[in-house]
Amino acid sequence: MTETGKSSLDGVWKEWHRMNCSGGLMPEELMRERFRHGGESAVNAITCPPDRTWGKWFTEKEDFILSKPYGTNGWKNGGFGRRQYR
Repeated sequence: MTETGKSSLDGVWKEWHRMNCSGGLMPEELMRERFRHGGESAVNAITCPPDRTWGKWFTEKEDFILSKPYGTNGWKNGGFGRRQYR
């Protein structure tokens, strides 16, 4: 904790929100919102949050994308190497 009583991660989270234009959304909420408006590529553009490792974040994004029945543009399961026509 710093002198002001706030965690030292507050500034890091603010920077993460600024970089991702998230408006204060947490990572899971941001993935849902981005997928709804921009599909898989919008989710892949989200940078790693400060409370996760890059590997864990990559896996979370992949699992989120694979959980959708159809990706963008009619591709099944979105993502490179897994694309099939409906």
